[in-house]
Amino acid sequence: MIPFIGEYIREKFNIDPIFILLESRQIRQAELSTISFLVKKKEKDREDPFAIIKMPRYADNIQALRTLELENENLTILSKKLSQELLSSVPSILFFDKISDAYVLGERFIAGLEMSSAILKGPSILDNFAANSIAASSWLSEFEDSFEKRPTGSHQITESLSNDLSSKLSQTNYRLLNKALKILSAEPDRQMAIVPQHGDFHASNIFMKNGKIAGVIDWEDFSLVSHPPCYDLVHFIYTYIEALYEAALRSGSLELTKDLQSSKALQDIAGALLDRKSVV
Repeated sequence: MIPFIGEYIREKFNIDPIFILLESRQIRQAELSTISFLVKKKEKDREDPFAIIKMPRYADNIQALRTLELENENLTILSKKLSQELLSSVPSILFFDKISDAYVLGERFIAGLEMSSAILKGPSILDNFAANSIAASSWLSEFEDSFEKRPTGSHQITESLSNDLSSKLSQTNYRLLNKALKILSAEPDRQMAIVPQHGDFHASNIFMKNGKIAGVIDWEDFSLVSHPPCYDLVHFIYTYIEALYEAALRSGSLELTKDLQSSKALQDIAGALLDRKSVV
């Protein structure tokens, strides 16, 4: 398959491509997932990153193809909505074509360091968490401001939360969700602002450069209407703290793990970020 894609890229972009298979994060089931390659262009003695290409792990898999179609559709929508500054942090589509017997999606390469790769680095884990969370919140605010806010009744939010999250949560978090749903249900006429959400906004999908968000990838779960308010920010905080615990355990530092488990500062930072968000 790669030789066919290489020939396609040579003809379309007039470059000599080099393909590097990217490590799978195994987020989706293998039979439903896509595989990705970094494409470098070779020029004299240099090899510069050029693109990321994605294709179904199995060429005839309809679900995997739909993942690529959604990413292509959503990035096309964003290309017409976002400011030039924000667009620089979102992959642009280079091509989406059937090559040989499989569809292949090509996206512009975005340089930066994956946020999740450095959560335990630096003098203070909490300072890292605060700085990264503020950067994420600021990016989300600017992103959401690119779209018109749509007031929606809290009963619709309740239904969306229940449908979207109930099957994804542990038993403890499911009980917390039910408490939140009861609070919302007590005010069925309350209006809340619905804005588009990335849908999978976590540290492994965010790239940093010079302390700022340089890129946000994997847009197949983006939605203009289906996610509740603050979905992206809550998802970011939850998955970031979860990643902190996992990284601490992998590091073998019991002291660090205990510090994280007993740290009220994590809760205070998360609470302060959520307090910054307002509803209609």
